[in-house]
Amino acid sequence: MTTTTTLGHLPDPALDAVIDSFMGALGPGGLSEFALTPLDTVGVPVWSTWWSGAGTATGGIGYGLTEQRARVGALGECIEHVLAWRALRARTRRSGSVAELRRQVGADAGVGTRRVRGQLR
Repeated sequence: MTTTTTLGHLPDPALDAVIDSFMGALGPGGLSEFALTPLDTVGVPVWSTWWSGAGTATGGIGYGLTEQRARVGALGECIEHVLAWRALRARTRRSGSVAELRRQVGADAGVGTRRVRGQLR
């Protein structure tokens, strides 16, 4: 894969591998990505991503010293959201007071709203 360079910087093959890995992890779905740099007046490379698939959608914005680094940042935000969603979608959602949830799943199963510095108040 060839990436756009900025300010004479050569593409980094290791970052190309990261981009390929992120794209593979996103898997099926629609990915849109584009440089926002031409719209920016600050002069810092900026990229945007948007991914939708399997009932969810998310996006990311990335900034970097080069277009390639900005693209990695945008894809990184996107993959962070998608992988978290995939991990949590199979979990049972629960709601209730802290006391009710502790009865259902045990006192040590999660952090309550009143847990501060490891101690319950």
